[in-house]
Parts: sequence; structure tokens; C-alpha cells
Amino acid sequence: MGDHQEDCPERIRLAEDYGEAVFEFNRRFQLLRSESAARTEENWTVAEEARLRAESVWQSIENHLRNHRCLELFAPASDSVAR
Repeated sequence: MGDHQEDCPERIRLAEDYGEAVFEFNRRFQLLRSESAARTEENWTVAEEARLRAESVWQSIENHLRNHRCLELFAPASDSVAR
């Protein structure tokens, strides 16, 4: 029960972390795009750090799904529906 699909707490936590990381990156990126933005080296660095965090969390999700197989996305091919 705890090892399948929506019951996987680690997958849920990673997905939440990813959503937060993407939101933060988007917020930083939009600030840099605004006309009133202070396009300082510091602001660019913070935006890049947010992008790298989102990328890192995404890689963690992919690794978790591949190793834990808690979503059908990574289920063996023999489980697929024949056409």
C-alpha cells in the first residue's frame, strides 16, 4: 500500500519541493524581466541559484521514480496496454 502511486510520501514531498522551487525561480525571473528591475549581479545570482535548485529537485524526483517505481511512468514495459 505505502509503496504505490499516490501513497508514496517521499514522492509527494519531492513534488511539493519542486513546485516551490519552480515558483521561486519564476518569481525571480519575472522580477528580472520587469522594467523596474534592479538587474544587479546579486539578483542574477539569486535567480540562477533558484533555477539550479529547481533542476536539482527535478533530478531527485526522476531518480526517486526510477528507483522506487512508485508511478506507472517507470513501470516495466511488459505492464503496458497492448494496442
